[in-house]
Amino acid sequence: GLDLDLSLDLGEHGTVTTAQSFDGPNAATEVATYVLAVSSLVVQGQGEAVRPRAVEVELTRSARERTATLVGAHPRSTVVEPGQDLTVFVELLLQDGERRRRTLTVTIPEEAAPGPYFLFVGDGLNADSARLAVEPAVPVSLEDRLEFLRSLHSRRQLVALGMVPAEGLAVDGRVLPRLPPSLRATWTGVAGGGTTALPLAIADTYIEELPIPVSGLLRVDLEVRAR
Repeated sequence: GLDLDLSLDLGEHGTVTTAQSFDGPNAATEVATYVLAVSSLVVQGQGEAVRPRAVEVELTRSARERTATLVGAHPRSTVVEPGQDLTVFVELLLQDGERRRRTLTVTIPEEAAPGPYFLFVGDGLNADSARLAVEPAVPVSLEDRLEFLRSLHSRRQLVALGMVPAEGLAVDGRVLPRLPPSLRATWTGVAGGGTTALPLAIADTYIEELPIPVSGLLRVDLEVRAR
């Protein structure tokens, strides 16, 4: 197992730091590929180019695989109210077959409307994949690319994404998650084929640091009822 902490000093553009964990016989190759991918996105992307002043790579080695599998996510209640703190019991299956339970507390947004509310609970890598599937965005400018890299999460983080049904659009890489019908129609007409419909919108994000990497993504269906 290898835990990677990567830091790119971009001078006047600040510093980009990201972390990731890799387990298994191909861990070293995956680390090298990850570092190359992150560096290439900064240096070779569209728009303004920037060359890092320094690249710092810190690796922490484990003699065995540690990644736990996310096998369950059970809310204390499936009916919630706006502003309520909800406890979610998360079950992890360790490499040796032992099961462990962690508790994750999420807060239902005060502005949540009555109706369905979805929690996607998973490791940082899978949560990022779900986030980008729901709100796809193509980083074009240097600022977009840096913002994208700084938003990435690690397998050493347990992430819960709160999502609600929404009528939004992705327009030329920009996410417009919640639009009134009239404005949505206007944007669709202007952008034409450069738009993608967004049936869900991310309402909130919850993050908990973990001592070991985890893998998996589960959906928890909730119902918001007015007080």
